[in-house]
Amino acid sequence: SRNSMKKQIPTTIMTTNSVNNYTHFENSNDCVAKDNIVDTKVSQTFPSTFANMGFGA
Repeated sequence: SRNSMKKQIPTTIMTTNSVNNYTHFENSNDCVAKDNIVDTKVSQTFPSTFANMGFGA
């Protein structure tokens, strides 16, 4: 479905372009659902990098 697709895209992009897309999704109109996935992916994939940047991952 379109909804499940929208939920998958941020996770995929985060792994390849984390910093720019983290900012983009934070500012998105659809930020609530995306933030849940982005935050989870950040925690799993970039914990030290984002913690050092102050994202609290």
